[in-house]
Amino acid sequence: MPRCLHALVFTLLGVWTVDALAAAGVAVTVEVQETGAEAIPQRVLMLGKDIKLSGAGGEAKDMVFKGSTDEMLAIDHERGEYMLIDRATVEQLAGGVAAISQQMDAVLRNLPPEQREMMEKMMKGKLPQATPAPTAPEIRATGETATHGGLKTRRFDVFVDGRKRSEFWVANWNDIDPRVRTAFEHMASFMKGLVDKLPAKMSDNVRTGGFEAIGDLNGLPMLTREFDASGKVAGESRVTGITDADVDVAIFNPPAGYTRRSLPF
Repeated sequence: MPRCLHALVFTLLGVWTVDALAAAGVAVTVEVQETGAEAIPQRVLMLGKDIKLSGAGGEAKDMVFKGSTDEMLAIDHERGEYMLIDRATVEQLAGGVAAISQQMDAVLRNLPPEQREMMEKMMKGKLPQATPAPTAPEIRATGETATHGGLKTRRFDVFVDGRKRSEFWVANWNDIDPRVRTAFEHMASFMKGLVDKLPAKMSDNVRTGGFEAIGDLNGLPMLTREFDASGKVAGESRVTGITDADVDVAIFNPPAGYTRRSLPF
């Protein structure tokens, strides 16, 4: 699970209480490592369209994507809190930003030129900006193959604004448990919706990494590398195993007694 996705989720991110019930799901083990640091093991549990990443970022936090209801939440166990974002919230935020921009434009148009210029300088960077048309990531198939996580993978490089931002070594879906594909593709679609709708500064860490392109790779990234502005590897995550697992449906909800926090925007 790319670490950029963790950053976005915990910048944004309820959920309904259900009785504990175990069901046949999938466990995906992942190692996440920033350059110069030790690898952090993580476990991703999948059940139907729902995904839970435990220990996201090596902290006492969980990331949950509920594909069954199009919700994403971050659970902070140290604080006993959680945050939630869903498609309706994203639409509301996008509409609110546009409305604020339109109102300010109307006000500025009615000011004398000198006052308008002064106000524009004063307000620059103070108001949320409407999301510009995002630069679509360019996916380049390199033709290079290698074995990662015991599976044959194909390398794809992702360029955004002319710079290589990430590198995915992708296993074909035919070689992956179909339950993983169901959950993964729903999450990829949701993440792309965030990038397309939210103001740029709320989604830059996903857009600039090219991660909204994951759903177009026709497979599971077994190894993901991210690159910094100098072209050096900043970090990587690798899938080390995919196994059957009994999954308690209650894990996709925050524990009882946790407080829901407001979104930070």
